Amino acid sequence: MVPLLLFSYVDSDMDGVEDKDDMCSNTLMTDLVDLKGCTIQSLLSPHHFSVMAGISYAEDSDSSYIFSTLEFDYYYKKFSLQLSSSYYDLTTDISNNEGLNDTNLNLFYRFNPLENLSLKLGAGVLMPTYDRVDNKTDYSTSLYGQYYFDKWSLSTGVGYRFVGDTNASNILFYNVSTAYNWNSEFYSSLGYYVSESIYANVDNFESLSLYNYYNMSENWFGTLTLTQGVSPESLDNSLGVKLGYYW
Repeated sequence: MVPLLLFSYVDSDMDGVEDKDDMCSNTLMTDLVDLKGCTIQSLLSPHHFSVMAGISYAEDSDSSYIFSTLEFDYYYKKFSLQLSSSYYDLTTDISNNEGLNDTNLNLFYRFNPLENLSLKLGAGVLMPTYDRVDNKTDYSTSLYGQYYFDKWSLSTGVGYRFVGDTNASNILFYNVSTAYNWNSEFYSSLGYYVSESIYANVDNFESLSLYNYYNMSENWFGTLTLTQGVSPESLDNSLGVKLGYYW
């Protein structure tokens, strides 16, 4: 005699609880659930990190720059912390100069007051690692907004920088941009940026930039940025690439 027992049931969200007893449908596969199929604990960590390294080239009528950049980011839920700095190599018609630029430390908080609207509050410290007489610590505050519709998004932001240097003025800066998601891995944005000068008799810095982001895998990503100066005080043009790793 060969006894046979056939048993089957439907578990659409694959949490181990049959659909007819599942009180919480469509739970994530990374969630631990109770006997009713409701989440007890997520196995995904709320802590995420990224590191980016890049190089860019910029020039104007009588000089050229090469910037080497390094950036670290930490993400926790709606908060993010960013630390970045760069090393410059300046070449002019009469001399060469190189050194470390100031180092940025920024804290951001992101929230969504509307379904398609994202706002980001920021506070930052610009540490005086650039070798210059009377170079002091600067502080900044900012607010950025982004509105999404279909594959498009519109962004704008404004910030204020409290300059610590003697005989220097505090500055206002702002930007507007529009972005398009070509697919889930690639998007582009076109932006316009304006910043006041810390010196009273110098006009605003204005530039247009084309930014491209490509997600190569679950962890690796890259960016390409083209910038064109539209005011005499800005660098004429620049090209920059970055490679990043996210985990």
